[in-house]
Amino acid sequence: MPLPTQLALIPDKLNAFTDRTIINRDQLLRELGNIRQNGYCVSLGEVGERPADVGTGIAPHPWRRRLAARTERQAVT
Repeated sequence: MPLPTQLALIPDKLNAFTDRTIINRDQLLRELGNIRQNGYCVSLGEVGERPADVGTGIAPHPWRRRLAARTERQAVT
């Protein structure tokens, strides 16, 4: 998504869900760039009380299988 569109969609002030939530728009844009590059997102208490969440897109990405395998191993232990 082009930067002007992102800036139009993301408000200047962001609400915090927890004390770890990203509330700075520039920091959020950098994080979105990292997510786009990596193909997945790991949230460590940034959205809710759960300690960790993992998200990935539907489209194939080189990291997707590795992330799924790592997540499965962690869930088993």
